[in-house]
Amino acid sequence: ELEQEVSVVQQLNVFVEGILDELLMEDVTFLVREVVEPLKAADLAADELADRQEEEQLAAKEKMEEYLAAKKAREQKIEYQRTKLRVLRMEYDQRERDGHIQ
Repeated sequence: ELEQEVSVVQQLNVFVEGILDELLMEDVTFLVREVVEPLKAADLAADELADRQEEEQLAAKEKMEEYLAAKKAREQKIEYQRTKLRVLRMEYDQRERDGHIQ
């Protein structure tokens, strides 16, 4: 009779362990499906967003550099034209003083 009780207890232990294992697997499956996978998806989306923002920042920086280069070129052209105009004015004034222009 004691052997029978031990056998029943062992069977109950196996049954309870099986139920606990099943519950544990359900918990793990739930955590993976409801917590881990959404976190991975959110992390991936955040990485993609950060990459996109970095690309946009680089593009904006390049455009700013292009703008500044064009602005500098315009300023140099204006300065060249001013210098050319001063030289022409000095030549005109000199010719006027020399009596070539009346």
